[in-house]
Amino acid sequence: MGLCTSLTANTVTVILCFRIYPLLKIVFGRPDRATLNKLWNYSFYAFLINVAVQVTYYTDNVVVGAFLSPAAVTLYAIGGLLIVIRVRSSLR
Repeated sequence: MGLCTSLTANTVTVILCFRIYPLLKIVFGRPDRATLNKLWNYSFYAFLINVAVQVTYYTDNVVVGAFLSPAAVTLYAIGGLLIVIRVRSSLR
């Protein structure tokens, strides 16, 4: 079900992109050095941000695990996950 939904949504997105911007073209080939440099700079900072977010969200579980049992970490992580789900659902 999810695969069909994704394929349909992506197909519609591609069709709309080509309709809105008719000069858009797909080129299969090796990118030049300037394009690779731009991609590398973007991906490097996106990776750093992703690592920082992961450290921010999961450091508390490591600290709890250092002082308490694994069962306590599980309960703490489940409670934290419920809060994250609640916050995400309220942002919609």
